[in-house]
Amino acid sequence: MTPRATWSPHVGRKRTLLVAGLTALFALLFATSPAAADLTSIATEPPNPTICDSVAVVVSGATPTPCYEIVFTELNGPVELPTMGPIPTYEIRVRIVLRHVTPPGGACPAVIQPYQKAFTLPRPLRFGTYWVRAVEYLVQDGSETPQDTLSSSFNVTFSDACPTDACILLGFGTPVGDRWCHASAPPGGRASLPITLMNPVPVGGMQTDVVSVFHRDPLAGSVRADSHLVVVPVDVVTTDRTSGFQVAWTAEGSRVRVILYPTTSGAEIAPGQGSIFRVIYQVSSHAVEQVQLVMLEETIVADPLGNTIFHCPTIRPPELTVDYGRICIGTPGCDLNEDGTSNILDIVQLVNCALAGGGSEACPDEVAARADCNGDGGVDIRDVICCIRKILGSGGFGTTDPGEGTGDPTRIGFTGPVQWITPLTGRAEVEVEPGSGFAGIDFAIDAASSGARIAGLRLLPGSGLQLESSVAPDGSSARAMLLQMGGGSSTGGEAGDAMRSDAGLVTATILVDLVPLFPVGDGGALNLVGAQSANRHAVTMPTMISSGSAPVPDLATPVTPSVTAARPNPFRDETEIAYALPAATHATLRVYSASGRLVRTLVDSAMPAGVHRAHWDGKDSTGRPVSSGIYFFRFTAAEVTRTQRLMLLR
Repeated sequence: MTPRATWSPHVGRKRTLLVAGLTALFALLFATSPAAADLTSIATEPPNPTICDSVAVVVSGATPTPCYEIVFTELNGPVELPTMGPIPTYEIRVRIVLRHVTPPGGACPAVIQPYQKAFTLPRPLRFGTYWVRAVEYLVQDGSETPQDTLSSSFNVTFSDACPTDACILLGFGTPVGDRWCHASAPPGGRASLPITLMNPVPVGGMQTDVVSVFHRDPLAGSVRADSHLVVVPVDVVTTDRTSGFQVAWTAEGSRVRVILYPTTSGAEIAPGQGSIFRVIYQVSSHAVEQVQLVMLEETIVADPLGNTIFHCPTIRPPELTVDYGRICIGTPGCDLNEDGTSNILDIVQLVNCALAGGGSEACPDEVAARADCNGDGGVDIRDVICCIRKILGSGGFGTTDPGEGTGDPTRIGFTGPVQWITPLTGRAEVEVEPGSGFAGIDFAIDAASSGARIAGLRLLPGSGLQLESSVAPDGSSARAMLLQMGGGSSTGGEAGDAMRSDAGLVTATILVDLVPLFPVGDGGALNLVGAQSANRHAVTMPTMISSGSAPVPDLATPVTPSVTAARPNPFRDETEIAYALPAATHATLRVYSASGRLVRTLVDSAMPAGVHRAHWDGKDSTGRPVSSGIYFFRFTAAEVTRTQRLMLLR
């Protein structure tokens, strides 16, 4: 029989003592190991800072003492965050590291002691919203464990006391090519990236970090972060604008810190716009085709007396909200004849090489190596297209004398003026009449001084030729190649016969599609530039331009309000802004300083339909001349708003 359990007062007393002992032990452990700390607040001094102020971030908290001590504090930032809105946003991170300390005697009373840590931010701060994230860490066994997190935000505003009208804009110049390249290089080559400065006042020196942040692989459609493996800075050189200056630089990975300083007394960068130095990058020989993105950080610009010149902090066109430089990699020159330029002569030689095959008399091995644009080890029609795309997208091609060579010339010209088909679409026609032995022609169309912008080029069927073209991002110019491709065979045959015969070649008509840009004065004209032809032996043949201009007539009223760029810009005395309204509506046109202060209202009333022009004489609303600087005008009509930049040079 199993004995029956019975309760004993002695056993109950032992259990009661055991529970009491464990409770006391837990209480002792809890008392000697209080919570590490608490973050209580994040504040700024001054509470409502402007871009003129020195700003400190003050983080407050409380920690049990003497059980814990603060061993390390750190502030990182501000770092600009991507944003789609007009107000820039920045992030600041604060790190506070504590460790547990056992006091003498082992006793650790839970006495809560408040603390404050102040961090001075780099000056000057830019206009915008700043998010502060403070994190408290506890060091245990060599690792940091987050204990508490607190976030806050503050705004940096403008002040009339700040000299923000005399501000500067730092960037990368005007991109070229259909990939918006600021610099181009093939794998294994070198890219020269220009850093440009727009300054309405003299500059005495500057420093900045040029950072290759990531690159975009157009084939994989992805963004990658191993930029230091793709481009490596090898040199920084000054330009004509910075004569009398010297550049010092250091590099860490793909980051370049540049200091530009005067070497002679009184040297300064005169007011204006243009390149001030170039960063030279060595491109990895293993780089694939991609676009490398570069940005500027930690920039400080000083006047000749050493005072800070602020960055223009406010109203900017949408394309300037994020300033990236673009290094386009994978753009070989395709200079088969090694004359220092890549143009129609090289393309014709490449066609001949593709038709004859590598290793032949028409395509010896050394030429075939330069002709293998896609790097697949052979030369065929794919390399022809590859080189055409590379040349057209690289910003242009070298030219020769259009009258050079012998034989019947190739003729090219506009057939007449621009025709506006609808209020928003127009067209010009270019005719090409091939000469004897014709193999191809390249040319450019300049629309910069006209009241139109180029949307694209098309070839009417029936000519037996092929058209390849590239249009500048702003439509102000286009480059094109028209050539006889043959049949694309790599063995000759009928394709080779086609390249050696004029049979079937007729006058080619190229349609130039246009969109309106409302002009100041008359409509201007489109102009043919740099036309040159090559015969079937890749030798220059005569080229005659029968009609080099196509007048642009007055433009029709658009279906939505639009506004032109100011002309002239930069300006000294007066600039003009044209805008068009499809119907009567209320329109406003206002000029702002770089700090966002309203300077002058040019238009604020109901306006009839049609094209209108407003003038600004560089004076404010009281009639007083404003100082040199960067300004912005904002146009609003029928829920359409456009902002553009002005530069006044007195």
